[in-house]
Amino acid sequence: MRIGAVLDNLASGQAPESVDGDAQPSGVRSPRERVQATRVASALDLLEGSAASLVEAGRAPHITARYAVAHLAALRAAAAVLAVRGLRIAGTHHSGGPRNLWELLPAVAPELHEWADFFALCAARRDGSLRAGGTAYADGRGGPNEPVTAREADDLVRAAQEFHDRVRTLLGLTRRAGPVLLTPTTC
Repeated sequence: MRIGAVLDNLASGQAPESVDGDAQPSGVRSPRERVQATRVASALDLLEGSAASLVEAGRAPHITARYAVAHLAALRAAAAVLAVRGLRIAGTHHSGGPRNLWELLPAVAPELHEWADFFALCAARRDGSLRAGGTAYADGRGGPNEPVTAREADDLVRAAQEFHDRVRTLLGLTRRAGPVLLTPTTC
């Protein structure tokens, strides 16, 4: 059996054929819901982009670039989940306005709600770090407008990689081969 046919069967939710070509009984259904092949292809493209962003973040020479590109990697991984599961939320938001990806993610993947909360905070930090000025939080941590530190940027790369791997597992794919290598950064 062709590998492409196996992928098509998985994408459509059809019962897989055995290696020798005998189909399983027609009454056997996959426990997975049917997902359009275009949605699967979009998710795979987004995950590929996420992986590329992780590599780019690891090589970024500047701290703010590392932080922003690591966040982009997480956004792409979250978008992959929405590409596959996004139909569940179509028409459920009544305000008519655009919604933040980190608000939408828990609606389609409740198991990722803590990740969504974390990356929503990182988005505010990323946006604030691109602006000058700001105040620190009462406990001494940098506020949303404080410059991002090298440690924070590196930690976000590692968190984005862990999230990327979690999304791959959630979508039934294998984890990435190894950690993203981080090169030294400058301010």
